[in-house]
Amino acid sequence: MGKTREQLPEIKIPEGSLDIRGILDLQPSRTLVLADNVNQTGRWPAVLQYVDIAEISTMLGYELYDMVLWLNKDEVSSFKYDMPVLNLNSAKNNGYAFQWFAMSLALFVIYIVVNTKRQK
Repeated sequence: MGKTREQLPEIKIPEGSLDIRGILDLQPSRTLVLADNVNQTGRWPAVLQYVDIAEISTMLGYELYDMVLWLNKDEVSSFKYDMPVLNLNSAKNNGYAFQWFAMSLALFVIYIVVNTKRQK
């Protein structure tokens, strides 16, 4: 990506049929959206702030799957991108589980202590 949206990366597309390989994934989530999808459709390729399958489908005039293909790095026409690496370590989840069970036990003990009557 260049300094502005006017500088687009050069992607060379070979002629003829092509076999491609990659990872088929759900479309990226829109975690932070500051405005509507401001697109520049006056030229091709269109420049979008985020991937919106429904909007792209409307622009192209045919239905698209709600999936994205991330090309392998060694594929023809592939360009550099940062694919987030998932950290599926369960230690963090176990820590949260312990924390919440300890909190519920502490609240239960406080409830029992506060709501039992002392007999003289």
